[in-house]
Amino acid sequence: MFTGINTQKWKNLLQNPFPTLCVDDREPPYQSVIIHGKVEQVQIPINQFVKSLSVKYYGLTEGVEFSNLYRDNAKDVVIFKLVPSKIISDLHQ
Repeated sequence: MFTGINTQKWKNLLQNPFPTLCVDDREPPYQSVIIHGKVEQVQIPINQFVKSLSVKYYGLTEGVEFSNLYRDNAKDVVIFKLVPSKIISDLHQ
């Protein structure tokens, strides 16, 4: 994930680096995954980070085009990951 270093989100994560992330499906049969963990900052250029995700989800051509929107290594952006300590899921198979 990434955000601006001056955002309230990042300020909150610096104060309390133990967030909970919930991803839910609001259509029946309602399902969710809840992840508890600790945030760790990742030292990687923004273009490289976005490219790795965008190629995975958009394919090579569209992914590279999308990642080119993030060419500069902005000093006001922080990349971070949530390292899970607990995962709760009610996904239906």
